[in-house]
Amino acid sequence: MAVPKLRFKEFDGDWTSKQLGKIIGISSASRVFKEQWQDSGVPFFRTSDVVSIFKNKENEKAYISLELFEELAKKSGKIKQGDLLVTGGGSIGIPYLVPNDQPLYFKDADLLWMKSSGIVEGSFLYNFFISPKFREYLKSISHTGTISHFTIEQAKATPFGFPSKEEQTKIASFLSAVDEKISQLTQKHALLSQYKQGMMQSCLASRFVLKRMMEVSLGSGRKLDLEI
Repeated sequence: MAVPKLRFKEFDGDWTSKQLGKIIGISSASRVFKEQWQDSGVPFFRTSDVVSIFKNKENEKAYISLELFEELAKKSGKIKQGDLLVTGGGSIGIPYLVPNDQPLYFKDADLLWMKSSGIVEGSFLYNFFISPKFREYLKSISHTGTISHFTIEQAKATPFGFPSKEEQTKIASFLSAVDEKISQLTQKHALLSQYKQGMMQSCLASRFVLKRMMEVSLGSGRKLDLEI
């Protein structure tokens, strides 16, 4: 396939294009019933958890027992660092990159499990799922009813272009550095906004200014005999 217009100078050659299901394993989980959820234990991810993490927001967590996790893992396997969980219902196509090998399980009807391989770097695949190109593709194949779905079969058939593992790592590292810079600037913007609000309050909320604002609001030329 054709290569991107913007590329690191140390890499050349064409990228490979294949259906995603041809290069990584894609599956779901075993069924977990709601009455098996707990307030602590092994994290149990649903669509809401992945979307909340993606939006950097808090949500109510769910868990299952370690014993149940081990029983289910014998059937479906264990999630590993570098795997992805991708939302298949609700807000579809939202990815979560698994950061470590700690026990983690997920809701079978909600999430698709993209298993890491020696061909595709997990962080590179994560960036593919949040790219405009994939979002446009997702719109073209998702159901048009009131509820959208991204199924295992649709995920397997997704066209995916990728370079060598070394170039994938370079791209993913660069994009991660950009995300970190954005996060720093966002925090700086929030702090400066707070500082501005504090200065505005200090500069504008004097007794004289407040009294004058009240006089103006009641009509031109009207004086108030108030202690503020």
